[in-house]
Amino acid sequence: MGFEIHGRAQFEAAIVELSQHGIEAAIGTEHECAVRKVRALASFRDPGGNTIELVLRPLHSGWRYFPGRDAGVVGLQSVALRSQDVPACEALWTTLFNGRVSDWIGDAAFLRFDQAHHRLAYYPSAGRGILAIEFGVENVDLLMQNNYFLQSAQVKIVHGPGRRPASNQMFLTFAGPDETLFSFVTEGDDIVHEATHRPRQFPRARSSLCAWGSESNVPEFC
Repeated sequence: MGFEIHGRAQFEAAIVELSQHGIEAAIGTEHECAVRKVRALASFRDPGGNTIELVLRPLHSGWRYFPGRDAGVVGLQSVALRSQDVPACEALWTTLFNGRVSDWIGDAAFLRFDQAHHRLAYYPSAGRGILAIEFGVENVDLLMQNNYFLQSAQVKIVHGPGRRPASNQMFLTFAGPDETLFSFVTEGDDIVHEATHRPRQFPRARSSLCAWGSESNVPEFC
């Protein structure tokens, strides 16, 4: 998972600060940067063992995204990671970086870097790695159209359709390859008043993960 750093000075400062806290970042080779289409790359592991990449000046295109099917995707919304030590991962992003906690569900932490409710979520897990990659779609109609399309294509729906009480997002989560899940999400609350927002603690319960009561057999979601 990659995070864009605004400028060269901030990129180099981040590497130094990580080193000062005992986290060594590996500098990407010219080939690795070319593969990722970035000008510079540094990778490190979070306390949960997940590989995180800091990138500088990722390549943009003059051509808009055009998939094989009109799923209504408007962009990457967030990423959910597995971790055996969520508090340590949370501390990393809220002390060395500009992450802020929006809410907790049990020990799961939802972190934001802009006004969106969360861009990064950590779920307690026996393993590590990416749990789910979430893409925003334009509206509720497109989310439900995707739901019926995936069902007709016999893609396994693992959670939803539903609505998340913490973020107020509507969501649909389905199985992808390599044990990675994918979600389509729409709507959702922004954190507009940064100074007055206080993170809420939700219990780890089915009703905290979906206000509509959808069930899931994914360990991190049940």
